[in-house]
Amino acid sequence: MKFWKWLDTKFEETFMAISLWAIVAVMGAQVIMRYLFGNSLSWSEEISRYFFIWFTFLGISYAVRNNSHIRIDILESTFPKLKKPMEIIGDIFFFAFCVYMIRPSITTLQGLYRTWQTSPAMEIPMFFVYLSLLVGFILAILRLLQKYYMMIFNKKDIAEELHAQTEETIEVLDVMKEEN
Repeated sequence: MKFWKWLDTKFEETFMAISLWAIVAVMGAQVIMRYLFGNSLSWSEEISRYFFIWFTFLGISYAVRNNSHIRIDILESTFPKLKKPMEIIGDIFFFAFCVYMIRPSITTLQGLYRTWQTSPAMEIPMFFVYLSLLVGFILAILRLLQKYYMMIFNKKDIAEELHAQTEETIEVLDVMKEEN
């Protein structure tokens, strides 16, 4: 049960944090190698690019989960009663887009799997890089379905639950401080 809860609340965050730290570490090593040792790493920009691609496509589902996608909200701002219907309409279009993008993602992956094209510097199969498209769109679809499941069945929102957990942790830390 703990694993499923972590998967639900922390998966995207954890993977994105690891990706970001990897980018910073690799590019930092590249700067040090180039300016201090006069030699550069041939693979650093490539691996950073691939981490960034995964970061971006997992970020789609993270933004869906936290309801933090960029939206044009001029109608919602002018007519506040339209906020919820406009959000639902936007989510329907986004859901349709994600569903539509699954087929081209699969087609691309099939082609890359057949040819087993590799990256220039590290010779990583490009299949694994492009897999981020399929994973990102599927996770976005799952997060949209989860959002509306929770809305329809009046379940607690993930963001509210995380906020409650944070408050609970702070209270425990405060009690521990007082005891010491």
